[in-house]
Amino acid sequence: TGTEVGVDANPIMDGFQISVAGPPNEFKDFYVTENADGAIAGWAGAAAEYNGYPGMGRDNIGNQQANGSTWFITTSNSSNKNYVDFFPYVTRYAGGYGNSGGGMQYLVPDDFEFRFTATGSKMLNRGTGLVVDTPVEIWNIGSITDPNDDFQLMAIFNDSDESGDWNLETDDHAISGGTNDPYLEGFYVLEHMDRAPGTAGYEAMVAALTADPDASGGYIWATGPGLPLSVAGQITRVVMLNMTFANWNGGDVLDATFPANVDAVMPETGTVFRMTTTKPNATSDVFTFKLESASGKVVTYSPDAIKAWPNPYFGFNPEERNPVDHQMHFTHLPESGSCVIRIFDLAGVPVRRIKHDDGTQYEVWDLTNNYGIPVASGMYIVHVETDEGDQVLKVAVILPEQRLDVY
Repeated sequence: TGTEVGVDANPIMDGFQISVAGPPNEFKDFYVTENADGAIAGWAGAAAEYNGYPGMGRDNIGNQQANGSTWFITTSNSSNKNYVDFFPYVTRYAGGYGNSGGGMQYLVPDDFEFRFTATGSKMLNRGTGLVVDTPVEIWNIGSITDPNDDFQLMAIFNDSDESGDWNLETDDHAISGGTNDPYLEGFYVLEHMDRAPGTAGYEAMVAALTADPDASGGYIWATGPGLPLSVAGQITRVVMLNMTFANWNGGDVLDATFPANVDAVMPETGTVFRMTTTKPNATSDVFTFKLESASGKVVTYSPDAIKAWPNPYFGFNPEERNPVDHQMHFTHLPESGSCVIRIFDLAGVPVRRIKHDDGTQYEVWDLTNNYGIPVASGMYIVHVETDEGDQVLKVAVILPEQRLDVY
């Protein structure tokens, strides 16, 4: 029909218009599921929630690592401590250099794991052009509930200290105060675009980059979503940039013995960091709702009809019986229940209070204040309070000149 999805997919049923909104393309959570001792009960946070990261944040972080250290997923720009910096920094060129909106669409709806294992995986050292061993495996795990769709990714890292290995920067991260938050050298994550489950795409990238370090392109983030490798038909794309792991309060980077003084120079073997994304609505999704809470109250009377007559009052009403009988009528008032008419001047000062309880829909204001003195000509605000709601009116009063015949 052309209206099953999108802005036109808001059907009206029994007087209710149904609109279902999905989440924005975003990261949803950062946490650790396992450490050196195995699975973590309830998992443990892996992002600085106090810096605005979504998800578990610092929940259960005392159990994150069996050795007592704590690691947060963050950006390799050490001055970027907040999530508002992390999000655009790690996705800004993913999918192409000109992609000003970031590359989050290339991650959603997949989830990702960083697994620190005994065998680890290969990364390309951008400085030396060599493919080296690292202790981490990076996986696109697709749907968490389906282990059969997982496929391995490859990374390229910046060898800041020119040691040849992926290790700690000689710098402090701003995730917290002081100079005691060392972090690992930044890395970029490449995905083989065939996305076949398993390790075939990862192995193809390792083989191609081992043979030719420039096979992925000189500027890996600037050559578009398809990054050609040296073997025909092998295409990659960058899905994350400038990633790192920071050791929260792990040791002073200015200490003369650094990095020997740090409580852990790498997340422990067995650690699994999981990074999840939001999930957009799909045509297969089914939503249910009940109308009990939205059921309206049966109303036999509406205060919206309350009016003042004549309005404006120009010194005369045909219902008046003598020159000093001034009348402004309020109509369509409730014939039962509570009703109070309050009249204020434009400064908000109370002028007159009238209780309506005579069983009719009419009430007369004689254009005097609460002390029986005629009001001044001008504008007034009328607030009518009823059991079924309120009505507010603006009325204008222009009284005739007063002539006293008794001195």
